[in-house]
Amino acid sequence: MNYTIQRRAFNFVKGIRWDHLDRQKLIEDQLGTYETRNDTGLLIECGLSEPGLLQNILNKMRKDFGYQIMHIYYCRLKEAETGGYHSDSMDVTIVQSYGRMKYLIEGDEIILSPGDALHIPAGVYHEGVHIEPRITCSFCRAEA
Repeated sequence: MNYTIQRRAFNFVKGIRWDHLDRQKLIEDQLGTYETRNDTGLLIECGLSEPGLLQNILNKMRKDFGYQIMHIYYCRLKEAETGGYHSDSMDVTIVQSYGRMKYLIEGDEIILSPGDALHIPAGVYHEGVHIEPRITCSFCRAEA
């Protein structure tokens, strides 16, 4: 098994709500970094521009775990497309903030609930599958 799951390890991330994302989206719309993929949103500069909770989460992840990058994927709908079956070029830690999300990885089906984390090493193929409205954070270290 090339991945690890931590249940309720990041409960401080569970506080992200729709209004935090709406404020971040407004900031990113003005800066031109907000991207939309069908019904799923991606916030790219999370914690760097939206003051308050998102900044606090990124600061804690930097200080306590060494992560420099935070992306947030979200959808208010039960079903939507995601990034499909893919691998990433760097290690990624996915932390569920709101709702539940299913991941298919190495033939396993993993359901993440708020506060749960999934650590996926670089090069490991995986796919996220919507099962309800969700807010999901993805953390990684800066590329060398």
